[in-house]
Amino acid sequence: MAEQPKLLGTLPSPFVHRVIWALKLKAIPYEFIIEEDLTNKSPLLLKYNPVHKKVLVFLHGDKPVCESMIIVEYIDEVWPQNPLLPKDPYERAQARFWVKFAEDKGTTVFRMFSSKGEELEKTKKETLEMLQTVEEHGIGEKKFFGGESIGIADIAFGSVVYGLEIIEEAIGEGAVFEDEGRAEMSERDIANPFYFWFSQVCRLGRIVKFFSYNESWREFPHADEFDLEQAESRDHKRWMERQNSKLSEKARKEDYARIHTLVDSAYKRDPRILRRKEEGKAEKQRKKEAKFLAKKVQEEGKRKGETVEEETGRQASKMREEFTEEDNRHSTSVEVRRKLQEVSEFQTERVWIVLFGEVEDELRLRTGFVG
Repeated sequence: MAEQPKLLGTLPSPFVHRVIWALKLKAIPYEFIIEEDLTNKSPLLLKYNPVHKKVLVFLHGDKPVCESMIIVEYIDEVWPQNPLLPKDPYERAQARFWVKFAEDKGTTVFRMFSSKGEELEKTKKETLEMLQTVEEHGIGEKKFFGGESIGIADIAFGSVVYGLEIIEEAIGEGAVFEDEGRAEMSERDIANPFYFWFSQVCRLGRIVKFFSYNESWREFPHADEFDLEQAESRDHKRWMERQNSKLSEKARKEDYARIHTLVDSAYKRDPRILRRKEEGKAEKQRKKEAKFLAKKVQEEGKRKGETVEEETGRQASKMREEFTEEDNRHSTSVEVRRKLQEVSEFQTERVWIVLFGEVEDELRLRTGFVG
């Protein structure tokens, strides 16, 4: 059986994440050797990286490979399953272009750790401009940089942007995701390609599995609770394995939920999404007020109509009394019936004209328009 490759590095580190993601995507078992004290370099590190004397080092047998993206390309060539670089020469050149862009510009994010005052504002601006460039020219409407499957450019950028939440916590709330400047840079609304891409990378199962080995984003890999070497019997060892598996699964679910929380937080904090929600609330309120006003006008018109009808009824009754008296005096029944008919027609017409006129005046006063 071939010896597992070894990865010599430290955590947390975006450069280590790049290599681990590549190994996870290709389902390659490996041994992770932590360089705990970088001020006191181990003999293994000095032996396999005598030039720079620093992590990251990938050991394939006795062959050391250094520099994170060089290691990723080496892994992609040695283990061809789930390729990270496209076959087409032009697409491969484009992927390498964005890797170079990530190498040159992506580390701008981490300068925010050591920046203050005006320098911090400048660094934030550069970071936002970098993200805008990636969003508009690198990702566009695609799921990943290269299309439908994750590739080397996604690994180069993903390891950088994954740390944005930690940086926000370190330098102050809303350092990147909540910055209004970024909202002004892009006209896209809720369908934000950068956040969509970020969520796709973070939700990719084979990458998410990596985080089950971490108690938090700032701690070293999770160690098993029970040491199998201390088992007193085979049954005891199996029990330990089951317990370790349960604890590992619990940690994996917690970290998986943390990743989703990060992505959801990015969406919820986007000022454009907040602005869209506020506009929706305002539109609902306007419709509610318009409906209330129309109902009020209708009720007032109805009340005024009832008042006019009562007044007209009184006038009609008075006219009937007068005509009745006249009928008694002159006994001209035919003429009286004709006049009573006129009174009835007058009552109906008067109610309609006055009611419509009142409502028409009210609508003209409130809306300036009568349909």
